[in-house]
Amino acid sequence: MSTRWFTRPGPTITPLQALAQVADQAEIACLIGDHSAALGWSDGLTRASGSAEITPERALRDAADRRRDAANPPPVTDPSHSGWGRTWGEVPPEVVFVQLDYEFPRVAPRLIAGPQVARWDAAGRCTLMGVDAAALDALAARWTHPAPAIPQVGLATALVPAWNAEVHAHKVERVRAWIAAGDCYQANLAVPFHARLRPGLQRDVAAFQRLVSASPAPFAGFFRSPDRPSVISHSPECFIAQRGRGLVSVPIKGTRRRRPGHEEAVRNELAHAPKDAAELAMIVDLVRNDLGRVAETGSVRINDPGHLIDLAYVHHRAARVEATLRPGLSLVDAVLAAFPAGSITGAPKVRAMQILADLEGAPRGAYCGAFGWLGAHGGDLAVAIRTASIVGDGITFHAGGGIVWDSQAHAEWDEVQAKVSGFAQAMGAVA
Repeated sequence: MSTRWFTRPGPTITPLQALAQVADQAEIACLIGDHSAALGWSDGLTRASGSAEITPERALRDAADRRRDAANPPPVTDPSHSGWGRTWGEVPPEVVFVQLDYEFPRVAPRLIAGPQVARWDAAGRCTLMGVDAAALDALAARWTHPAPAIPQVGLATALVPAWNAEVHAHKVERVRAWIAAGDCYQANLAVPFHARLRPGLQRDVAAFQRLVSASPAPFAGFFRSPDRPSVISHSPECFIAQRGRGLVSVPIKGTRRRRPGHEEAVRNELAHAPKDAAELAMIVDLVRNDLGRVAETGSVRINDPGHLIDLAYVHHRAARVEATLRPGLSLVDAVLAAFPAGSITGAPKVRAMQILADLEGAPRGAYCGAFGWLGAHGGDLAVAIRTASIVGDGITFHAGGGIVWDSQAHAEWDEVQAKVSGFAQAMGAVA
């Protein structure tokens, strides 16, 4: 039985203003990209997350299946659209917002599917969607007068790494020893950093507002629910996107700090760096293998072997891998086949993850998981890099890089610092 979805033109309000309007809600999901945005929320009384009686995999599949059962016929979508896999697509009415920890499926997915959703298109027009026409009318009237801005918050203390450069160098050498022994070709070592936030109302919402205002990204996201840390992210990396039966993944390997006045030299050096090219090639092969588990035979292809992504504080090198999903399978099948992303684990994936668990010594949580949206006939999931978790006034931010045989410890530590400094600057750190 299909659910009838209603739509209403929304007021002239930005996604961040709308987020402030619902900042008191128990469950919130907000996605902001280069050309679109979406916001879902609920009071937390009706949960989309799975119960203890079903597995995390089943909870994710059931959420996607409910969306299909409720959906209207899908619109015709051109999978060659330039934005596909480069930023969030416009979400459908039946959307479910998803956040997966790195430890999924041992940790249940966070699933938010409110009865009302707000969506913004490339022109900034807001559309309200939901199953109750009267509720949408009331919401549109209430949002005509935006709530006062939430006071800005920032870092009250410096971001302190869990270990220093000397210890990091030792860990890099241990990875190189495993590579020499033939255990792996690459492992993506991550460093957790911890800090405190300044006092303020709705600190998690305020922190996200500050982050995306100072450092916008193709895949920015905010997730809050009562039983888990709030998550803020300004990720540049597409994990998996689906349009119809088309799949795309855009792994990133290679990072350089931006240098005002020397941008072209930095970009040129990154584009021609042998070490970064080798890293990217290994991860592209891994992604091809992952997508091949759910793709039609012969459909996996590399449409862009290497391009640069320019962000506010860094440049990245990336590739684009596309495939055609086998009939009868869904985006959830692709996620289960490819999770976690190869770009933040290593090659071969399982052995690299074992090595990283030994070196890092603690769960990554939201960092290096995935987040985004699932609809009836498509979806977008980003890799949760450039991601922080917030509990009370405590904030944790991870940064890392891929270690290969010719890695140099000082360069790896500099890459970590480049990524952390961008986040710290965006969050108002003094130094």
